[in-house]
Amino acid sequence: MIGASRKTRAFGPIKTAMLSAILVVLVLGTVEVAVRVWVYLFRDPAERFDFATGTFVLVPGEHARVGASPIQVNSRGFVGPEFEEPRALAVTRIVALGDSCTFRPGTAAEPYPARLSLRLNSGNGAHRYQVINAGIDGLDTQLALRRLMTKVTALKPDIVTVYLGWNDLMKFDPAGQVERPGLALMVRVMDRLWLIKGMRKLVFYYIRPYFSAPATGPASRTGAFGNHRPVMFESSLRLVIRAARNAGRRCW
Repeated sequence: MIGASRKTRAFGPIKTAMLSAILVVLVLGTVEVAVRVWVYLFRDPAERFDFATGTFVLVPGEHARVGASPIQVNSRGFVGPEFEEPRALAVTRIVALGDSCTFRPGTAAEPYPARLSLRLNSGNGAHRYQVINAGIDGLDTQLALRRLMTKVTALKPDIVTVYLGWNDLMKFDPAGQVERPGLALMVRVMDRLWLIKGMRKLVFYYIRPYFSAPATGPASRTGAFGNHRPVMFESSLRLVIRAARNAGRRCW
């Protein structure tokens, strides 16, 4: 009994703290893996994460959405109807790269690439325009760059439009976006955790607007980020634009 009591007392605060830290890391690691599996495979029936290319891809077919029109993904993995490949000489190919603002769940006529196609082809001229929607819900600039390199460049577009930024600015901590981060490197590491992304979106996108809606510019109450420059986002966006210009003759 005395020996057992001594062993119990020997399990002091340092060992207790170490064991607690290990348990916390194991629990958070398990939750992170579970969140990643859900995001990569089950979050949306229309998309999945492709480990070979390191970005999200769309699953061909018609996908139902709760409270919205079904999404039609063609056999090449783009939103919208099938398109000719190779295209005719009298056809200008425009590829729209972007996030949910480009992807825009709904009917085939709702996303802006579809509306652009209708407007450009509304005349009676012989020249036609083929607008391909390469957007995917949730893309940031790094994911979009991989999609551009693996899916868009092979199409040899004449024009590439780029509409990105929401996910870079909403899902990444401003402290990790500076040019010389120093200790903020830890922030960049945490930004890569889907658990952190999910918690940040839950708090700032769904909960906070009910209590104190954020404001920018002159309406901002604190001005904490008045001089903030998202260097990491700018750098990634430059890479996207450079790759888009290499893929097409023009880029916007």
